[in-house]
Amino acid sequence: MHWLWAADDSLFHLFNGHPSGAPARAAAGLALFLSSGGACWLALFLLVFMVGGRRGRRVALTGAVAVLLAHAVAAWGLEGLFQRADPSLSFSRQVFTLPAFQQRFSFPAARAAEAVAAVPFLSRGGPAATGLVWTLAAAVAWGELYAGAAFPSDVLAGAIVGLACAGSALWLLGNPFRRRSGQVIPLPRRIRRASPGVAPVRGRR
Repeated sequence: MHWLWAADDSLFHLFNGHPSGAPARAAAGLALFLSSGGACWLALFLLVFMVGGRRGRRVALTGAVAVLLAHAVAAWGLEGLFQRADPSLSFSRQVFTLPAFQQRFSFPAARAAEAVAAVPFLSRGGPAATGLVWTLAAAVAWGELYAGAAFPSDVLAGAIVGLACAGSALWLLGNPFRRRSGQVIPLPRRIRRASPGVAPVRGRR
């Protein structure tokens, strides 16, 4: 198991503080700020609720429940249970940090959990929406590592929690992308052509 922890530390140092410079710090800070408490995802679900029609309202409600579940399980439950110190405490001065986004415990990464919980519901709106959602989710995961707020294993654990919470929301509220049971789609009738010289037979009344 030692090699797993070594790989985790190596991947963390690969992303932590890289690339350097003000634009990268601003991008990481913005991604972490917008995703704090799942705020950006809940805002997107509110937009879908307002403009998405009947199905959009179902998608928005189910997705919002998934994000709130992910936040509760990761931030209020598992972080306090495992109490894994964040990288800034584990490595002390060898870590680049954004002080505004430091936290006591990092396992699992709550922001990553919320992002992965939201993605399955927001990535069905066409190529533009899919690209935007995945870009934002990737920026959140990178921002956690860049700012010294989580290890790669924390982000991976957060992703697993997010998937579990998305599945739980679907189990609780139903799949908003599936047609309701009992809904019949009429099929076009095929008209039989009568043979030449043969009169069509009418059905009995």
